[in-house]
Amino acid sequence: MNHAVQRVIEHIEAITPTWEGTDPDHFHRDTKLWTIAASSASFLEALVFLHQPKNILELGTSGGFSTLHLIRAAMQYGGHVHTIEHDSQKVALARNHFTEARVLDHVSTYHGDIFEIVEKKLSVEKIDFLFIDAEKAKYKQYVECVLPRLRPGALIIADNVSSHTRQVSEFTEYITKNNLFRSFLWKYDAGLYLAKYLP
Repeated sequence: MNHAVQRVIEHIEAITPTWEGTDPDHFHRDTKLWTIAASSASFLEALVFLHQPKNILELGTSGGFSTLHLIRAAMQYGGHVHTIEHDSQKVALARNHFTEARVLDHVSTYHGDIFEIVEKKLSVEKIDFLFIDAEKAKYKQYVECVLPRLRPGALIIADNVSSHTRQVSEFTEYITKNNLFRSFLWKYDAGLYLAKYLP
């Protein structure tokens, strides 16, 4: 176990109380910091370790909780995480967490608009693993934006598919009815939607 990463993960969990609404994700009311459920983050980490994608793209860094799980798996085999966040406060917080966890060599953090960064500023040509946890109503547009960069066999994981069913309905319908993907809904926590890109 990487102890520096684990300490930061535990710190984020400690400052992020459980959200007591219909969404089982975590929410920090002072910083407006959304954090994926710990069990879902561990599931993501296991997927990365088993699939061993070279280039991982995360849309929606927040405080870096899910990012650290992705990094911890990727650093075991030489993978790299690219993460995008539009909120400057969250970017600063995440970068502090990455520094404390001593993982700066394993992550590239981008601040700005997701569409602009993917189209013009992303430092890699091909993506092997895409994790989406940003603005729910734009999930479909995110996939369409990243699609030209997806390597055949790439995995797409989207959070909050059960907790925000209406907001992500355009995305789930697009994936389900598109012959380019094979998909599955993991119904625990806020709901993770898994799809494999098979062009």
